[in-house]
Amino acid sequence: MSIDPRVKRPAFWFKALPMLALVLGVGGYLGQRFHIGIDDQTVRCLGPYRFYLIDRAERTLRRGDVFAFYADPRTAPYFEPGRVIVKQAAGVAGDEVRVDRDGVRVNGAPIAHGLALAAPEKLNKPPETFVRTVVVPEGAYWAAGTHPRSFDSRYWGYVHARQVIGRAYPLF
Repeated sequence: MSIDPRVKRPAFWFKALPMLALVLGVGGYLGQRFHIGIDDQTVRCLGPYRFYLIDRAERTLRRGDVFAFYADPRTAPYFEPGRVIVKQAAGVAGDEVRVDRDGVRVNGAPIAHGLALAAPEKLNKPPETFVRTVVVPEGAYWAAGTHPRSFDSRYWGYVHARQVIGRAYPLF
């Protein structure tokens, strides 16, 4: 069977072009909204997960949500400014956070144990440097990992809303 080049096929283009526009539009939207985050650390602070789906449109967080944010100078020496970090929002505006040598409590509930990174071979600061009781202010979050050696808010303070990229969903 041969195709006659004189026969025009406008019906094909009337169907194909809108479909192509739809596919490109949906792909562009999804590419702008979602991002894949990869945890390249040897010791992961949020369990066994290495890959996260980050939803950039979901920036309002509730206690317990996992979220991604940009590191700032306070997160040195472990994270350079601008690096993407994924942690859990253990505290939100109005929550009372107490950090002492035994660990961290949010509204009286324990969320982390000890100050393991205050050792001389790590941050080289005495644990008393990090002991405090604070109330999380508006527009801020208390970030925590589940691993005992997680470098989190107990060492460098709040994550400000301007640093938040979006909510993160562990994939695998």
